[in-house]
Amino acid sequence: MSPPTQKNLITPLQESKKQLLLEEVFNRDKKWDSNNYNSKKIDKLIGEMIALQNLPFNFVEGLGFRSIESNSYKRISTTI
Repeated sequence: MSPPTQKNLITPLQESKKQLLLEEVFNRDKKWDSNNYNSKKIDKLIGEMIALQNLPFNFVEGLGFRSIESNSYKRISTTI
């Protein structure tokens, strides 16, 4: 593998400014299925957070958690 050159390095700013493909535009707001790998991973992390911090299970029903979920993880549909 060749070392990276200035030509093939993409900065996060450049990545965020790139034009989306038509397919990406249609799929970016599509929710993940509950069997999706990423959705399962996030569900597991939320469960671990609840267990490790001794939070009540209804923590995920709270306004604060729902606000974070809706603004941060546009593609997940939490099934906890």
